[in-house]
Amino acid sequence: MIEKDYVLVNSNYSLHKGRQVVLKLINNKINFLKQEALRVLLVEDAKDEHLTKRVKELQKEKEDFLKFIENDCSDGSEMDVFCELKIKVK
Repeated sequence: MIEKDYVLVNSNYSLHKGRQVVLKLINNKINFLKQEALRVLLVEDAKDEHLTKRVKELQKEKEDFLKFIENDCSDGSEMDVFCELKIKVK
């Protein structure tokens, strides 16, 4: 098995900028999954329930993140954002 790690984001941001970065990552993932679900529907003439479920989970995570920022963080806060991609080829 081959494993490879890639760091996509590893930075410290102001609360406002960190919020933008995290929302951009979540929104891009949601859009990717929606496009894949549409592709499966159009090309394979099938509905992918897993992709639809994952989109709903991400939308809920996005709502939770926004509530966290609104309720638990002050305007002067900073945010460390770390996002890693792990690939395993078997």
